[in-house]
Amino acid sequence: MEGERAAYLDADGVIDPALIPPGEITHNLCSPWQWDFADCYCFYWASSKPDIVVGITGETQVLNFQRDRTAREPARPAATSREWRAGNMSEADLIVHWTDLPIVTSEREGVVPRRPRWPKIENRMCLEDITHALPALASLEHALCVEYLFARYSIRAPREASRWLRGAKLARYQSAREIFSIAIDEMRHFRWANEALILLGGAPCLARADVIGRDLRRSFQRRPLIPQVLDEFIGIEAPSSVFNDDPQQLDGMYTRVLVSLHELALELEGRGETVDTKQMDTLRRLTQLVKVIIDEGENHWERFRRVKERLSGSKPESYLRFMTTPKPAPQEPWSTLEALCDAYYDVLLQALYVTFCLGRLSRGEWLSIARCVMFALDDAAYHLAEGGYGPQFKLPDWCKLPPHAAVPPAFAGTAPHGTQRYGGPRHLRELIKGEDTVDRMLSTAFALVDRLDTNATRRLRRVGPEHRRHLERLRGLIIKEYRKGGDGR
Repeated sequence: MEGERAAYLDADGVIDPALIPPGEITHNLCSPWQWDFADCYCFYWASSKPDIVVGITGETQVLNFQRDRTAREPARPAATSREWRAGNMSEADLIVHWTDLPIVTSEREGVVPRRPRWPKIENRMCLEDITHALPALASLEHALCVEYLFARYSIRAPREASRWLRGAKLARYQSAREIFSIAIDEMRHFRWANEALILLGGAPCLARADVIGRDLRRSFQRRPLIPQVLDEFIGIEAPSSVFNDDPQQLDGMYTRVLVSLHELALELEGRGETVDTKQMDTLRRLTQLVKVIIDEGENHWERFRRVKERLSGSKPESYLRFMTTPKPAPQEPWSTLEALCDAYYDVLLQALYVTFCLGRLSRGEWLSIARCVMFALDDAAYHLAEGGYGPQFKLPDWCKLPPHAAVPPAFAGTAPHGTQRYGGPRHLRELIKGEDTVDRMLSTAFALVDRLDTNATRRLRRVGPEHRRHLERLRGLIIKEYRKGGDGR
């Protein structure tokens, strides 16, 4: 079935109570809610439900939050899932006694909520400092996304899971999927860093960092997932539970911004009746964006460590397609497939450019288009990697320009952004003047698919038709957005 999605948001992108009455969205969830709460673990309830906690007086995180609290606290964590569930409160117990459960903050049980202790920092950043720092953070998120994607393609893993996968093959598949998922998260962080930048009046930044970290000055590189590279990925995502200014850690970079925003908000609140409500709303929104990036970064650290654990029993030669970065493909059809990956990369950045320009007015449609492009890129890169080559991820020239001048060639008629305050396009029709603009966005990719059809080997004979369908669907999505305005008007 196909059709227009039911409207449920108002002009500001907030759920409209006139369209969706209270309780409508959640009325099909489990009732009573305690049943789901009791049976679901780990990521299902996200941060709403603690799993492993520190006790009120304990110092280590070993306790099951749903344990039978009439029994003695265990001195060590459960060794098996059966042992973990053996002492759990039942669904019926939770329905009757859920109010007896303690409040958990910062992974520790307590009688009353504990306010987090904000670290003290020297040289607090002002909003102007944060505005100058965000382009570097956005470009770093961009660079890490590409590094993670390339590492994912270096793993000799099947494209799809089957019930017959076991042992080392299953570990390789799970590791590749995990890294791909983290790369998608990094693309989302790239977006959030740009949202924060635009909130502060800056122009969107599509650049890619040449250097990872200020001290080590490790150059951006496309590298296979050898153990040293995996350790570096773990290091860059490592959390700073206590604030540190380690420039090798993303968490440390964002923590400095977060603490500065917190102190600026406290200072603003202290003004009483003279509080600038618009500026306070901006600080709150910025804080939310930075906090979620930090939280997901810690999750990335844990997931990379799981990848290391899965691959630890195998030699790199057994799970990698190549041990060093392959040179550019010298012959057809691999050279065309390589160029197609670069064309998709360019289209992906153009879709993100539109998303950043429209902001909340895009209503997520252009992010969906960007995801569609990313999965098409993933398919082309996977076929390329099977041939022993890797995507080049050649950065388009327009992304190398200063942010206020970085405009995709397809949008050549668009006025550049202001150099001081962001003054770029705010509506889709200001970017896409007609359907010919869409054709210019996709022209290189369509031409490469035509060439792939001409030069395809038997092994790749289905790739061209598949990607023509990808591009036709993508063109249809963009044309649909253009025709309806795509900006809430």
